[in-house]
Amino acid sequence: MDILWSSIHDEALLHFRNLLRLNTSNPPGNEIIAVNYLSQILKKEEIPFEVIESGPGRANLIARFSSGGPEGALLLSSHLDVVPAEEGKWKYPPFEAKIEEGYLWGRGTIDMKHMAVYSLMTLLLMKRYGIKIKRDIIWAAVADEEAGCEFGSRYLVENHPDLLWSEYALNELGGFTIHSGTKRFYPIQVAEKGFVWLKIKATGEAGHGSLPHGKSAIVKVAHAVDRLHRHYLPRHGHRIAESFILSLASGRGFPASLFLRAVTKPYGDFFLKFLPDRDAARFFVATLHNTACPTGLEAGQKINVIPSEAALLVDGRILPGKSPESFLKELRQLLGKDFYIEILHQAQGTETSVDTPLFQTLQEVLEERDPGSEAIPYLIAGFTDATNYQKLGIKTYGFSPIKLPPNLVFSKLYHNHNERIPLEGFQWGLETFFEAVKRFCTL
Repeated sequence: MDILWSSIHDEALLHFRNLLRLNTSNPPGNEIIAVNYLSQILKKEEIPFEVIESGPGRANLIARFSSGGPEGALLLSSHLDVVPAEEGKWKYPPFEAKIEEGYLWGRGTIDMKHMAVYSLMTLLLMKRYGIKIKRDIIWAAVADEEAGCEFGSRYLVENHPDLLWSEYALNELGGFTIHSGTKRFYPIQVAEKGFVWLKIKATGEAGHGSLPHGKSAIVKVAHAVDRLHRHYLPRHGHRIAESFILSLASGRGFPASLFLRAVTKPYGDFFLKFLPDRDAARFFVATLHNTACPTGLEAGQKINVIPSEAALLVDGRILPGKSPESFLKELRQLLGKDFYIEILHQAQGTETSVDTPLFQTLQEVLEERDPGSEAIPYLIAGFTDATNYQKLGIKTYGFSPIKLPPNLVFSKLYHNHNERIPLEGFQWGLETFFEAVKRFCTL
């Protein structure tokens, strides 16, 4: 099968830029504008789909390329919402989809409208070339991943599970290049942390602002912030996280390789404090511990009144296998008994076995597409729509491939100013994604 990739690249880039120009910042989301755009393409190509609206302006698209084959379906998952962008802090406007310096710039280039384009083009190519498949391919372009999935994958799992039933799924956060010393790695996400979003409340004595005292609720909350900032929660470790760090160490020379290996040991927290690459250190801390990050404060009505109550908003993340209850116990041991802790929202972490035909296919394709590289499993510190797909028993992997140059670090691109994707890396990723899906699904 000969595909004229140059014309496919042009078509994919056109759709990509059009999607980027649709502002689906969450809040409010307004994903329906992207769903309407994609619906017109699928309608023209005569690919069956459904649109599921979960709220005003909140919409999800489910398309299916049917096989009639006996094997379980493959779900391609992409979310259409993006995080807000502070336009004045960008080199190029975040919703104009500028092509400059060899990159496509814009909010959603990395997180994760490129995956929507990969999935769209895969269905179009399957249809156009009459490719015979042994399992259905389902594409879910969903809402609200950036704010907890209430109007997206969670809504679909709870209200329309029949549209998603699949044996496997491909999702975000995997398949990008990591350069470590002399080696190139492509992580395939097999595990992700769960989340426990909290409000930590303190009470104290009220009073006049001109007469400070030591029993203020705000002071108590400030002490809680300081302790969370200065101390790690207990180290648990995780075999996927530790294996990932050891793989990175294999590409480094002495003494960096020795230092990285030491990070995986029970005493590794000592070395984490002194790791020169602080971005890497933060990631290793997050994948070896539960974490609790202060993200908001609530206190006070008037500048001259000491309030009797104050609250701290905390983004808690828990490793796969850890429960919200054990996480709260760790927090109470660190903070003491002077706080009331309210759980606002929670979800368990996920983990999928590497011993599956799909993981093997992803590994083979990545290593073939970049000879000399190594594809390895890894655990992410955040959460994705996989947290809901696991409720249906869907084995989910993070695989949205992008080839990156050594000077571009993936973790610094998403949710950041100047989010961008290399044009060549996007083209490479589209071909890699299509090849993996085709190889796994064809007869």
